[in-house]
Amino acid sequence: MLGIKLQKLIIYALPFFMFAGTGLSAEDSSGGSTTEMSKAETIASRFAIHGGFGFMRAFKTPTTHDLGANGFADVKVSYRTHFEPREKKVYATARYFPFQISPMSDDSSQQFSGIASAYVVGGEINFFTKNKFELYSSLELGAYQAHLAELIPQTKADRPIKSFGSLIIAGVEMRYKVYEKFHIGPRIYLGTGSISIASFLLGASFYF
Repeated sequence: MLGIKLQKLIIYALPFFMFAGTGLSAEDSSGGSTTEMSKAETIASRFAIHGGFGFMRAFKTPTTHDLGANGFADVKVSYRTHFEPREKKVYATARYFPFQISPMSDDSSQQFSGIASAYVVGGEINFFTKNKFELYSSLELGAYQAHLAELIPQTKADRPIKSFGSLIIAGVEMRYKVYEKFHIGPRIYLGTGSISIASFLLGASFYF
């Protein structure tokens, strides 16, 4: 009987000792929730969304055709990392940009048009800051997919041409602080790989 009573006592007391061992009271529990919320807010404050519109020129595709590119737009998400060499802000980035391809040459054998989509990831660093101006440099790696069609079909089977390839892109960006959470400025990108590109756009940045 004594053994059974001791077993029951241990079972009933165990949760109390486990809770006491953590050093938490009811006030501590609520404080823990507050701490978790503050951590979540801190993480969210490191994110930013960027968007822009401009022009792009594409020079070479895997099919050896030279193509021009007209419209260009992008959407980018960045996260400020804890790595800050010499107190320079470093961001990890992911960017998506679709662009329209149109012919560059009057040669009918090179009359192609279509839409391409690129997905790149990389990083950027704030290497210069003065007053409300900031300068960033970036490096990105990724891939693209293009759906092209001949404007003057050379065969009876007028099928779209699918083109895939890789990209490495370097960029420079200037941001002007309009408000604390809203910046604007131009961006320039030069890329190479399966396709060579040059692009210019005006963008806006929204910080959380």
